[in-house]
Amino acid sequence: MHHNRDIDAVIAAVLSGQASAEDERILQDWLAENPQNREIFEALAQSTPPEKYLIPSTSADRVYAETQRKLQQKNVNKSQTERWSRLRRYAIAAAIAGMFIGFYWIIAEQFAEQNQPTSPALSLVTKKSPIGQKMQIALPDGSLVWLNAGSQIQFYPEFTAESRVVHLQGEAFFSVEWDSLRPFVVLTEQLETTALGTSFNVRAYSDETVTEVALTTGKVAVVVRDSTVAHNSLTLSPGELATSRTDNQSFTKSTFTAGQKTGWKDGIIHFDQADFSQVIRTLERWYGVQIQYNRPPKQHWRFSGEFENDYLSNVLAVIGYTEAFTYRIEQKTVYLNFAEP
Repeated sequence: MHHNRDIDAVIAAVLSGQASAEDERILQDWLAENPQNREIFEALAQSTPPEKYLIPSTSADRVYAETQRKLQQKNVNKSQTERWSRLRRYAIAAAIAGMFIGFYWIIAEQFAEQNQPTSPALSLVTKKSPIGQKMQIALPDGSLVWLNAGSQIQFYPEFTAESRVVHLQGEAFFSVEWDSLRPFVVLTEQLETTALGTSFNVRAYSDETVTEVALTTGKVAVVVRDSTVAHNSLTLSPGELATSRTDNQSFTKSTFTAGQKTGWKDGIIHFDQADFSQVIRTLERWYGVQIQYNRPPKQHWRFSGEFENDYLSNVLAVIGYTEAFTYRIEQKTVYLNFAEP
């Protein structure tokens, strides 16, 4: 909202008791625009400094310079510094109106105490996709994330000027907005994946020994966070897959087809030579169930198959026919029955 008279002059007039009715109206409009406006004005209006805080000179610039020096010692961040700049304008306006400006230092100290930088861990945004559900998330830079079932992503409400960092547990597909000045970084327990503008899939479930990065467009750099792993960095082109294994400390590059690694976001379950535990974990996450069995299968599974938006009963029927078990479903529990050897 714009006014003919500058808000600084209006604040100075109000604080000095020389405000007109028009000044009062402009001030009320300004206070209604933003909660921070009211916070700053109330701090200015209510601060009556004790004698020891009075500053002999009425030079707002000198006060501002000294305040900036103090704030830098406190490592106040950029957004807070902008607030000090606004306070400087009000201090100048007050000085012009003939008011002492010792109040400026007190208010700066109050804001510094109230707005000390907090631990980054406390400011992280956490999004969780429970088992049986998927989620789509828009990040602060406009990038999109598809979060698979049983997964979690964490990120800051605002990315920094240097980078865009997210933390992932589970599986997610990223469609990253291009920004040549700010790399996009996905951190998992095992891998660090860096991109500028691209799309890729990351699978990093905590109960699996394999972490994968599958690139569909653009280019990414993938680094094993454990520096003891030999040849711990790879650059991927579209259609390439980086695989890190904790069971044998390997880090390899291979190729894949899109449906194999990214079909899940379109409702496709893909198994490629999956063993028994992989099949069970996938079905539990996908359908939000618990699977119990009377005994483990007598043979090692190498199951391959693909199911698109299918009912759990149909999926179990197909797998059961191939792997020789029967099943029953009771609410959120599935019971598998393997015949005796």
